[in-house]
Amino acid sequence: MSFNRPFLGNRPIVTTLAVMIMLAVTAPSIQHQPVIDFVVGSNVAYPGDVGVVIPIYLENTSDTVAGFEFWLQLSHPGLAQFQVTVDTVGTLISGWQYIDARSLSGTNQDLSVVGLANIVAPPFNPGLAPQDGSVPLLNLYLDIEPIPDTMVSRTTDIIPNTMLDHFGFSDPQGNLIGVIVDSIPDTTYYVCTQWAGPECLVWVQVSGPPFDSIDISWEHYPYLDTSAVHITAGYLSVLPEFICGDFTVDGEVNISDLTTYVDYMFAGGPLPQFWQAMDCNGDEELNVIDLTCFVSYLFDAGPPPLCFPPE
Repeated sequence: MSFNRPFLGNRPIVTTLAVMIMLAVTAPSIQHQPVIDFVVGSNVAYPGDVGVVIPIYLENTSDTVAGFEFWLQLSHPGLAQFQVTVDTVGTLISGWQYIDARSLSGTNQDLSVVGLANIVAPPFNPGLAPQDGSVPLLNLYLDIEPIPDTMVSRTTDIIPNTMLDHFGFSDPQGNLIGVIVDSIPDTTYYVCTQWAGPECLVWVQVSGPPFDSIDISWEHYPYLDTSAVHITAGYLSVLPEFICGDFTVDGEVNISDLTTYVDYMFAGGPLPQFWQAMDCNGDEELNVIDLTCFVSYLFDAGPPPLCFPPE
């Protein structure tokens, strides 16, 4: 019985040496500096707030970005919901031709966003040339649920799903940025069950050796190169409501709150749990004006404090 290497369909037999050469050629190069830095912003809010901004930032150091897709998910259901919209005013993608946002789960606990610089021309949008990420790529919005102050867990992570069918960036030619494709050999073994001299008439596939011939095909598996694409998740914290002037968080506004404020301002005392409760005039600054405001309110029938929560 002689051994031959036939063509199986249109695929020739590949030798071990060829396999070694192909593995060497397709081995991924090592990236030392990220070419994409994708950052999800963070924010704080209060129960019932509407339209809390979550900025998304993108820094691309070497490649022009002309398309992207990302899918964000909230880790803590029940705290907030995404508005199914995208704000591009004053952002990097203002003027892009196609922007789409949708909740893939239908619950608004997630948001998938797709952006393309061009779908038709003219006009032609050049995409995002390398830039430092100081301007938001776009802005998203969250609506906060009216959760009770008794809820203990009040922070949700905003996590990008990095599966390649939901996360990626492309250049103007449609090439994916920061993606490695591994080529893995898939070996099939065959045994000849009927020979005609040196030629095999019937080949039968077997699970492994012994065999008379092998056929090696290649399966290609893309994956995100995390050394080239750096991802930072964001978070949203929902603060409990506070009583304006209640520095001691005891449910009342009285002389003890004023004493706590004086201790903080002039004696190095600790910052109370909710600094917003000390902002008597609502200008989002803590200074002696607030102290005067509270003294007037407590002892001289002055106007009630404002303490606007920050937007």
